Parts: sequence; structure tokens; C-alpha cells
Amino acid sequence: MVEDAPSPDFPELKDETVQVWNSIAEWWDDAIGDGNDFQTVLIEPATERMLELQPGETVLDVACGAGRFARRMADLGADVVAIDQSERFIKRARSRAGEGHSRVEYRVMNASDSEGLLTLGLGRFDAAVCTMALMDMAMIEPLLSTLPRLLKPGGRFVFSVVHPVFNSGTSRQTAERWDKEGALVTEFGVRVTCYLEPYIHMGVGVPGQPQPQHYFHRPVSLLFNTCFKYGFVLDRMEEPAFPAGSDLSGEGPLSWNRFHLIPPVLAARMPVAGVDRPAARRPDPRRGPCSFPRQVGGRRCSASPLQPSRYVARIRNRCRARNPLLLSWLVVRYRRHHPGDAGRDAGVEIAGELPSRRLSGAGIRRTRVRLHGTSGRRAGI
Repeated sequence: MVEDAPSPDFPELKDETVQVWNSIAEWWDDAIGDGNDFQTVLIEPATERMLELQPGETVLDVACGAGRFARRMADLGADVVAIDQSERFIKRARSRAGEGHSRVEYRVMNASDSEGLLTLGLGRFDAAVCTMALMDMAMIEPLLSTLPRLLKPGGRFVFSVVHPVFNSGTSRQTAERWDKEGALVTEFGVRVTCYLEPYIHMGVGVPGQPQPQHYFHRPVSLLFNTCFKYGFVLDRMEEPAFPAGSDLSGEGPLSWNRFHLIPPVLAARMPVAGVDRPAARRPDPRRGPCSFPRQVGGRRCSASPLQPSRYVARIRNRCRARNPLLLSWLVVRYRRHHPGDAGRDAGVEIAGELPSRRLSGAGIRRTRVRLHGTSGRRAGI
């Protein structure tokens, strides 16, 4: 028996986190408002790669802080709505806007307020971004359940967090020196404990921080499964680490620049899965179990209703997300209702070519899909 997954939310600390961030917002902005090594080397480059922002797109920046990345997206040609729960952060963001950033609209709003989020506009945004903030939020389900309604069809959500495995509250950085064939070698690593259970711990995000903040640890499975629960799919993930030889100013002997094979950050892109669905209508007696008519031109077709290649073409036109998993499932459903059209044997290959999205932004490539019976399992993609 599979146990129910734990909740990713800690509602009892929702108000307290707001108070903490209001108290440290100005210090935080003074310390890293112009960027630090984590932002400029790891976080922002990975976010920009996955966001694939196009001029004229509208983006929601969740937990924008003092607006550094919101301004960056505006510089790239986007129209940005940036929200944060801290009034002091938004005040700083507005004061930093200056000329050239009129494309950014700042609002004080808690990301756990579903009703407030809906006032931003249904289907308004091409993308949403949450940069290094989900682990600071006591509640993430209200945000993740509402975002699909705010995004346009095929819209994407890009977020980054401290790595739940290697940079959590119970992970410990280690350095071991040993003799390797006559030479002393220092090897850096991370010891991990208490990973699978969500928990809260207090910590500092920047050395010298005057007051610790809440960190809400959620294992990778809990974080991603919560996203999947509300219709997101994962199509790209990065775990950026500092390259060998990089230098972090002001850091100690266990600085993250020494751990060039261990990532301190995890970033992911999650589009909204979906397909345009026509309005509900009364059943057509001319139609079979498939959603396409068996009758053409007023007479019943003697041939099979639709060959798989034609069916796939219809599906392709109706699936904006161009999700190959969804397409292959639809073809399997067609075969299930039409077992005589393409053969009943397991492993029959359908020669229809299905589109799938390339993560590099190069466009759409074509692949062949092998359907094994009606299980929906596929190969070759």
C-alpha cells in the first residue's frame, strides 16, 4: 500500500515569513541587490536559457524581491508583472526601476493568495518565473494550482531553488585529504541526512545576514509531484555548479567554487500540459467511439474511419502544447477503439510522424513512435 505524500505546505508560518522578509529586505538589497556570484554565474544564466524569452512576451515574476531579474527580463523586451509579499522589497524595486524599466509593473502580493493571483488576469502570461524563492515560501500549493490558469496555452513556468539534495538544512560540506600514489589530494564532498521528509530550518542566505530566514525543505519528488498534480510537465532541468578554478570573493575554505562537481542550485522548466477541447455537444449518431466522424459526404465510409497518419495530423492541429507523450496516448486511444485499423498485435509500429518540442529552441523535430499494444509505452523518442 502506497502512503499518501506529505503536504508541501506549512500554513502556520505563512505570516511569520512575511514579517521576517520585511525586516531584512533592505539589508538584503544593499548586500546583493546588484548581484552576486550565485546570481551571475549559476542562477540567472540557467533561468534565461530555459525561459527562452521572446520580445513582447508577458511574464509573471513571482517573489521578485528588489526586482533585479524583472529588470533583466524587461531589458530583453518582455512586459513584466513582478510581485512580492514584502512591501519593503517592492518599495526598493520601484526605487531601482528608473528610466528604461517602464515595462515592469510591481505589486505587493503574497504568492499563496490564490484569489489575489487570479486578479492578475486569466490566460495573460506567456511565462512565469520564480527565482530562488520556492524554498522560502511556507505555502506553494496555492501558487502551483493557480499558475496554470494565469498562463496561456503552452505557457511555461521556470523556477530555481537551493538544491534539495546537496544544499539543504541537513547537508554538510566536507573536505578529506588523502594520499593518492604519493601525492596529497583534497577531495570535497557533501554528506546528506534527513532528505526525504519535508522540514523547516532557519538559516542565512548571505553571510552577515542580521536575522535568519525560514527555509522549507521539500525533497525533489515532493516538489515536482506537486507541480505535476496541477498540470505541469517537466521538459528541462539544470543543476548548475561553479566551474573548476572559479574564485568566490569573501568565501571560506569550503566555498562552493571548490565543489565544481556538486550543484548547489536546481532549476527547472515546466510547461503547462494541455490540448484545446471543443465545447461540449450532444453525441452525433454518425460518430463512433473515436472523436472523428465515420461518415463522410452523407454516406458511411467502407474503409477504416481514419488511418493513423491522418488521425495524427488531426491531433497535431489540435494540440498546441505539441506534447509527444499526449499525442502518443491519443493514438493509443484511437487504436483501442479501432483495433482492426492498424493491426492488433503488440509492437505494431505506426508510421505517423509526431512532433515533439526541442528544448534548444531550434523548433520542432519529427520522430517515429512505436506503440506496444495499448499500454502507451513508446520507444525512439
